[in-house]
Amino acid sequence: MGRHLLIYDVEWWIIGKHAKLIQQYHPSLDLMSVGELDRYLERHSSVDLNQAYDRIVAMCLGIAAYCIFKHIRIDASAAVSYYYFSQNYETFREWNRDELIPDPEFLRLVIPRIGIFRAMNQ
Repeated sequence: MGRHLLIYDVEWWIIGKHAKLIQQYHPSLDLMSVGELDRYLERHSSVDLNQAYDRIVAMCLGIAAYCIFKHIRIDASAAVSYYYFSQNYETFREWNRDELIPDPEFLRLVIPRIGIFRAMNQ
């Protein structure tokens, strides 16, 4: 198995905690927070990172989009919520009550660049 990288937000938040849990079952998995990614990119290029790993995975679509715009290849991403598919994703929405208005730019610029999606909830 080649080198794999999982990019998460911060250690103390739920996505970071899930990343640590996943690593227990995949000991050769490297973890990198978004902050660590930024520090890495200050010293190295995105090409260096892309070439160093066979698989690069983001823990949510927001992180995937952030990485893609930093020219990091994202092979797979968890789709934790529908927020990033929608316009005004900063606004809290109830799953069953509010209409989802898709964000065409996100759908055009981000989604086609991610090969695999997995969900942690319905």
